[in-house]
Amino acid sequence: MIDDAPTRAGFVTALSDAYLVPRESGYAIFWRTSGHDLCTVDPDVAERALRGDRTVIRLGSWSGTIRGRNDRWTVWWSRGVPWASTSDVSDGDHTLRLIENWRAQAAQAEARGQHWEPLPPGVAPPPPPVMATPPRRPRRRMVARLRALLQFE
Repeated sequence: MIDDAPTRAGFVTALSDAYLVPRESGYAIFWRTSGHDLCTVDPDVAERALRGDRTVIRLGSWSGTIRGRNDRWTVWWSRGVPWASTSDVSDGDHTLRLIENWRAQAAQAEARGQHWEPLPPGVAPPPPPVMATPPRRPRRRMVARLRALLQFE
């Protein structure tokens, strides 16, 4: 008996500012963050995605960087949103599982009043923001004021 190979974790993220747009040669995924098209999309694939099929549809792929990870990314379409996955995501079923997990984690974070945006594997989180410390008042003035309040005449 051969055991199934373990499923790689993979990574998928919603491209909330990416759009499936018509072009002269068909369609493309335009990503506003980068200011350019990520990949071209065959017209029949784009039209199937735009019809609102409840499945995950592979639109295309490109090499580039998202949130500090340089990879061969695949763009998927599900529920009206383009999703980008890393090269270790195997197929549409794997992508769908990752999307469902992503949506569940985002819903849990929103219920706590937080924003959830995972980092790709191997990308270090940004350092916490450095809080500026308020300037300290000279101690002598505070001591002098306390003495003045406590003096009895």
